[in-house]
Order: sequence, then C-alpha cells, then structure tokens
Amino acid sequence: MNANGSHQRVSPLHHYGTWSSTGTHVAYSNGSGGYVAKGDGSDPHRVARLPADPDNKCFAPDWSPNAEQLAFVTQCGIDAANLVVERADFTNRRRLAKGFRTLRPRWSPDGRTILFAGRAPGEFSFAFYVVRPDGDGPERIPGFTFDFTYARDTNWEWSRDGKTIFALLETHQLFAVPRGGERARLLTPKLTVAAFDLSPDGARIVLQAQSGLADWEIYVMRSDGTHLRQLTHNGSQDTAPTWSPRGDKIAFVSERNGNCCADIYVMKPDGTAQRNLTGPSAEWEDAPSWIP
Repeated sequence: MNANGSHQRVSPLHHYGTWSSTGTHVAYSNGSGGYVAKGDGSDPHRVARLPADPDNKCFAPDWSPNAEQLAFVTQCGIDAANLVVERADFTNRRRLAKGFRTLRPRWSPDGRTILFAGRAPGEFSFAFYVVRPDGDGPERIPGFTFDFTYARDTNWEWSRDGKTIFALLETHQLFAVPRGGERARLLTPKLTVAAFDLSPDGARIVLQAQSGLADWEIYVMRSDGTHLRQLTHNGSQDTAPTWSPRGDKIAFVSERNGNCCADIYVMKPDGTAQRNLTGPSAEWEDAPSWIP
C-alpha cells in the first residue's frame, strides 16, 4: 500500500520481505526455502533450503548497501550455520565462516565487511565477528560475549559510522558495543525491549518496550541512549516499529481498536499524527516494512 494507506493490494510474496536499497529486489522466506524475487514479487529464485520454521526467521537475509549481494544463513536458532553470500544476479555464491554457528548477518555501512553473532569451533559462548565477503576472516570483536537459549527476538545493527554495534540480546536489553573492543554500554536500563530500529540518519532509535508489567509501547531516544520519550499511551499492545526510508515517519502495529486483530499504524517521529492505515478489520496485520 501507499504510505497513506491507499491502494492496498495483496502482495505476491508468501511472507514479509527484506528489500534491497534500490527496491528492485526482495528476499523472503516461505518457511522451507529462502527466495529472491523482483520488487513486484515476480521471477522468484530459491537460494536456500530451510528447515521448517513457522516464524520464518531462519533465513535472516541482509542486502549489501549497493544491492549487489545478499548475505543469509541456512539453519535456525542457536544451531544456525552456513553463512552464505550470493550475488543478486546469482552468478557467484560463497560460504563464509566455516565451522561457526552463525546468526543474523549484517552488512557494514561501507559494504566491506559482514557482522554476525558467532560461536567459533570449540567455544561455548557467542561473540560478534566480522568477515569480508571475499572470505577473509572472521575477526572477533573483543570484549563482549553472550549466550542464547532462544534467539528469535535478538537483533543487531551497525551505527551509520560503522564504529558501534547496537545489540538487542535475549535479556531484552539494548547495548551499544564499540567496534574497537571498548566496554559495552547498556542503553535501556529502565526498559524491557523487544524490538528496535535505527533511524536512517543514525541519530535516533525507535523501540518496542515496556516499563515494569505495562503493555508494549513505542519509545524513541537518541542513539546514545539519552532523551528517551514514550510515543504511544493507550494501554494496548503497540509493537514492531520501523522507520521510513526518509526518517519522517514510523510504522508500527497496534491492537488498540479492541477488535480481534492488530492493524498497521503510522505516526511522526514525535508521536503525533497517529493514523490507522489498515483497519479496523477482521484480519491480523503485522510486520510492516517500507519499500525504498
């Protein structure tokens, strides 16, 4: 649909996708396979066989900044393995970090390295590693280790300058992890965090979070953890916030209407002009993503 909710139509994709920076290609999973298709959903090409995964989070694809390569994994959870990089035209495919347990590859802003959470052969804890797409590495980011029992709600992103990793771990806390190995810093000491998204300019972070036993609400703060502000106050579940490509809007999911289902909302970054784009309806709408 358009950003104002108009021209809604059924997507040809089986599930939500990860869009290339050009919007010309989309990577997605249907639960048993990872695919790349054109931006309109046509010409799907399977790039990975996947184990059954009802939440479709095994694939974890990420496009290089120039949209020419795709990084992804081919297993689930803490047993994830096989970090793969494939060209968008399918002419070259490489397996990286052999022997590692790997989770959620993320391209650096300059496209030179790929970040992933990994457990090296013989190690008992996970750490962050970077590897070059040509296979050079992996190189461990020192000073920060962690463990998983159930890794679905974890996520990490590079800062826009490539010097910091924002890491949401299984503890539901958001950390800033310096690339150079300095001490990691907890950004959300007073919140339980379930999801986050970094703004396009890197200056702000939007959060799905709760304080105490309250419902999930949407918060925004500066990327250094200061100036935390709650944007939604409705006593219902508000989840899955994501910035628009220009950083002028935030899309999110809300159950505030009191009907059976959730709807997609959009608002300004200061929390004003909240608008329901998809409801109320008898359908459950979730996982909004913006097409560049």
